[in-house]
Amino acid sequence: MRILNKIFGKSSSEQKFWEWFAKNSTRLYTAEGHTDDVCRELEEEMHKVHKDLAYSFGPIKDERREFIVSADGMLSVFPAVQRLANAAPDLPSWHITAFRPATGPSIIRVGSCSLRPSDIFFLAEAQDKKLNLTLFIKDLDRHDEQSLSSAVFLCLDAILGEYDAQMKIGMVGWKPLPDGPSRDKLYRIEKLPEITHLLLDQTT
Repeated sequence: MRILNKIFGKSSSEQKFWEWFAKNSTRLYTAEGHTDDVCRELEEEMHKVHKDLAYSFGPIKDERREFIVSADGMLSVFPAVQRLANAAPDLPSWHITAFRPATGPSIIRVGSCSLRPSDIFFLAEAQDKKLNLTLFIKDLDRHDEQSLSSAVFLCLDAILGEYDAQMKIGMVGWKPLPDGPSRDKLYRIEKLPEITHLLLDQTT
């Protein structure tokens, strides 16, 4: 904590958060869900640092539980995430992660919209060090626009991770998935990390 005092001073909201976190480490370590009292307290403490900060708990590995500090996909909150994560002291029972990591393709459900990885293909074009994506979605007309939009960005978040989904992806649009041979020219959504790496490396 002495190092944090030197860096931030007594009034640092980041320092105060981690002091609270350390005092409540045991309660947080055993928390089972966001409805636990300690999780409600945790959310209140995070919002003292920045009103839009979010969090999640990851798995326990080697007796350490992962605590993920997130911007919930809001680019304007990224600096607050980085400041808070960088200010974290060494907590023996915890691994602190900035931004939600990639979890891989999975079924995304938002409202009445349900997107399966097998239903999504894409084309990509590199521009200004980002990729512009056109997604081709099976049964597109069955989804309402608002739920679909949320589901699409949650899908990108899961496949690329929160940081890369915001920093490496530019414009995103979608069209109905075509039938027949034209589908063979499209990439499956599972290939997005590979194509992102390939195309962006070529532009640097």
